[in-house]
Amino acid sequence: MRGLLPLMLLCLSCTMPTVSAQSLYENAYQRCLRTPDFDPESAKLCSLVIDDPRTSPIDRAMALNNRSAMTRDEDQAMRDLNEAIRLAPKLAKLFNNRGVRNSYPDPSNAISDYTEALRLDPAYAVAWNNRGEAYLEMKRYDDAIRDFSEAIRLAPRYVHPMYNPYEFRARAKEAKGDDKGADADRALYLPIMERASQGDTDTRGPNASGLRAWEPFITK
Repeated sequence: MRGLLPLMLLCLSCTMPTVSAQSLYENAYQRCLRTPDFDPESAKLCSLVIDDPRTSPIDRAMALNNRSAMTRDEDQAMRDLNEAIRLAPKLAKLFNNRGVRNSYPDPSNAISDYTEALRLDPAYAVAWNNRGEAYLEMKRYDDAIRDFSEAIRLAPRYVHPMYNPYEFRARAKEAKGDDKGADADRALYLPIMERASQGDTDTRGPNASGLRAWEPFITK
């Protein structure tokens, strides 16, 4: 029995790392893809998911996308998004998010990515809004108004401190000298913002997968 005890302990020590590694991966998967957050620890966990051979191509693309949002290194973020698009070229959100990264300092650099996102998902209100913002900065006011109007049509009851196509359309109208139209747009979104502050938001329409509150993360 005394001779068997060291062997039993040795076998136990051999199995423990495997269990621990599985648990670590499951935790990283949960934190990166299911409940991500903007913090360095989540970025490290996304790296674990990305590098693990068990991760499927689509999950790897999702993890790359999420890690890109957690880093302040613009070059690394672009590398992550480029690789994510290579792995999952039919995910509209990836092109939208790369467009966001590409929009500074020159918004014209983002137009092609937003346009591809909309080709893949014409009901993606966030991408319509984002392309509208790029056109607004480029002083292409008619194009901007068209895109903001489509974003509003797709998700008429959704506004957010970081997403408000009504306000941006108002600015485009002001730039064209249409003050009355700008005032009308602002009058439209004020009651929507009031309802949103009470938890009443449009999260069940055809654009549910594209709401700005969920950007830039992709979850199943």
